Amino acid sequence: MFEMIQYPTPQPILPLTVRRLVPDEAAQIAALYRAAGRDGAWCGEDTVRALFEQGAVWWGGFADGALALCAACVAAAADTPQAAALRGALAQETGCLPCPPEYFLLPPAISRQGEALAGELLPLLADGLFSPANGAVRPKENEAAQTLLAALPAKASAPVLAAYFAAGFAAVRMRPLVSLRPHYLFVRCDTVRQEAENTALQPQQEPDALRRVYLPLADTLAVSRLLEQNFCATALCRSSADERTLIRLERGRGLSP
Repeated sequence: MFEMIQYPTPQPILPLTVRRLVPDEAAQIAALYRAAGRDGAWCGEDTVRALFEQGAVWWGGFADGALALCAACVAAAADTPQAAALRGALAQETGCLPCPPEYFLLPPAISRQGEALAGELLPLLADGLFSPANGAVRPKENEAAQTLLAALPAKASAPVLAAYFAAGFAAVRMRPLVSLRPHYLFVRCDTVRQEAENTALQPQQEPDALRRVYLPLADTLAVSRLLEQNFCATALCRSSADERTLIRLERGRGLSP
């Protein structure tokens, strides 16, 4: 038996605020990336400013007035190292996506406090990034939002990964982006996930029925191999037998090339 994992507790301890960031906050954004260590090294103050100049939409989550989480959405064709890294990761990989991405959601910078509050902050940030009223790139209700691809380090904490799933993303590949670090590549795929759930209700009646697999979250090699076989990761669960954290992978009609 498996129990779905949700983070954090329903009532956050600190007041949370999510808003759009401005170029004058580039130093604050870069400091949060620096604190992330090796995976944050590709986003210094100069590159943050370059992303603003390329039209990136930056949003941040604040806990008790301090920036705890931030992320940028940038056009896939943008002339920045971050966009180029994602384009390289997707070379000859468009078959795993509903259509070629028009936008990239770059790996976020998250403080330790932000990790604990990711389940609250990330869905709020996603609403900002995908709401046209807030100057974002796509309406989140629009199916064209499936053309957005996001990246997250494979070593990200379980609360952060679970929050990405809760915000409507599914992981479709694992690829190195920076200094050979593996990153999950996600698509925003609410309609695809709904189709997969519907298919799962009647597996005997469908010749190409959904397959569902649970793997230990720490077994990134096995997870990566299934993603290459056109599975997608859609949730974190906990095994009732041994309390291990597991990642749920699914394959349905809407996820194969």
